[in-house]
Amino acid sequence: MLQPNNTWTVLGAQNSQTTVSKVTLFNDGQGIDGEASVIGLGTFDFINDQGYVARYQLARFTMQGWMPFGPTINGQVLDIEGMNTPDGPRLAIGGDFTSVGDQSVNGFAVFEPSTSACVGDFNCDGGITTADLSEFLTAYEQGFIQADVDQSGGIDGGDVAVFFAVFEAGGCE
Repeated sequence: MLQPNNTWTVLGAQNSQTTVSKVTLFNDGQGIDGEASVIGLGTFDFINDQGYVARYQLARFTMQGWMPFGPTINGQVLDIEGMNTPDGPRLAIGGDFTSVGDQSVNGFAVFEPSTSACVGDFNCDGGITTADLSEFLTAYEQGFIQADVDQSGGIDGGDVAVFFAVFEAGGCE
């Protein structure tokens, strides 16, 4: 990030090993101060206190550093591009993969952010499934701010209660 005094600032997280090959802006309003998000393509290894490593190819930059973004992709993502369309923001990925989350694809997928503000929809696919449960538990275990679903400013049992209430109800309707 280029600062006003024209110096470089290191971006990263304390508990991550990161190699970023490309970044793009994604105008989903979920970035810092409600602006566009910076989405990175690369290798993002998030390491918790017990040494567990969760590897992601896509990550969103937040005030806490890089955070996991999107569902599981079963192959290599080679390119990423944020787009503004008449129907809203989209994030396109291309590469050598055949599934994104539980959807079959052929090396190309376009991410459309969920229009719902459902706290349980961690992979932003518009529904709440075991994939969201897995994403929540990873974020909670590692202390990522996304796990603060009760918006208390901290990661605690209140977040677990809110997430499971929404999960068990089958959504935020």
